[in-house]
Amino acid sequence: SARAAPLLSAASVASPQPVPGASVSSTIANLAKNIVGSGVLALAAGVGAFSGSRVAIVPAMVLLFLMCGLSGYTFSSIARVSAEVGATTYRDAWSKVFGERSAAFPNVAIVFKTFVGCLAYAIILGDSAASMAALAGAGGSLASPNVWIGLLSAFVLLPLCLLRDLSSLSIGSIIGTLGTSYTAVFMAIRCLDGSYAAGGSRAALIPPASRPAFSPSSGVLGGLNMKALVLVSMLATTFLAHYNAPKFFTELAKPKTGTKLASFNKAVAGGFGLAALL
Repeated sequence: SARAAPLLSAASVASPQPVPGASVSSTIANLAKNIVGSGVLALAAGVGAFSGSRVAIVPAMVLLFLMCGLSGYTFSSIARVSAEVGATTYRDAWSKVFGERSAAFPNVAIVFKTFVGCLAYAIILGDSAASMAALAGAGGSLASPNVWIGLLSAFVLLPLCLLRDLSSLSIGSIIGTLGTSYTAVFMAIRCLDGSYAAGGSRAALIPPASRPAFSPSSGVLGGLNMKALVLVSMLATTFLAHYNAPKFFTELAKPKTGTKLASFNKAVAGGFGLAALL
């Protein structure tokens, strides 16, 4: 049914969709929301996976913008192909290019991807809830992340996933994006004031097992090695929004001058660029 269609759009769970006749600026904002999630906070671990040198941030930034450019190009390519074959969804485009017999494949891939995403968010929510409960003085099972993961999954995430109309979740996407931006700004402030640096006023608050251990550069480019593929893999997921490419293109307003594809490419550059910047 028409109301069930959003269930085939994985990212619609996490972010609001562009309205029909969306402008380039609104498409940029919605696309950035579609891309950015709590996963951006884990990217530093991808850098630490291949080097403990401070210089490693340089090749890491190069990899980030390379993956951003590649992901943006493939996102635009999917939308262009979909428009040429007259498709408005990822599944529809697949069936018209490769045939209806294999059209179930992208659906299975999207369901798997979103299941893993829900599991990851449940773990994040469970850990956060357990920490807050412990700070509030709760003990026993209420201080257990596994208990909170089960409770939140059953009574919060599952009902949200069963909604037939996901437009009501748009405010949650905006709040989440603002929360991620606030966290990034706060992290930058703490980085600049040295609170958590060795000898800083809050350094002792970091558990010993979580304290960073920087090392001198071991080779060129901060010791770049094959373990950098961990970061590449994380970046590939970070910029993943491609199953919504046909929908974004379809709902973009036709420009008064120039082609719709040119306007769409501007929106793609802006959306992916904002995500990369954050």
